[in-house]
Amino acid sequence: MALKTVAEYFASIRDDREVYLDGKKVDDVTTHPIMKNLAEYASADYEMALDPRYQDLLTEVLPNGERVHFTFISPRSKEDLVRRRAVIQLTTRAQGGPGG
Repeated sequence: MALKTVAEYFASIRDDREVYLDGKKVDDVTTHPIMKNLAEYASADYEMALDPRYQDLLTEVLPNGERVHFTFISPRSKEDLVRRRAVIQLTTRAQGGPGG
């Protein structure tokens, strides 16, 4: 899955999926008063992955040359698991989580 911009990510979740919150259908998760916060939180990962300061940690280049977000790669080693932890820590802190 190639890297997406924030706009591409939002466009990708404006599809025909059915989402319900408290028993009510959400027409657009990107504009709903509650769901848009979750979409914006998730979009930060896309934004950071395109930032050259974080590309070495947050992305991986596949053998075909396509750059993808590292979280979409299955861990193959202990080092991959350590890196995944660093990715989670960085993105959580950048979004105001513990230690942010």
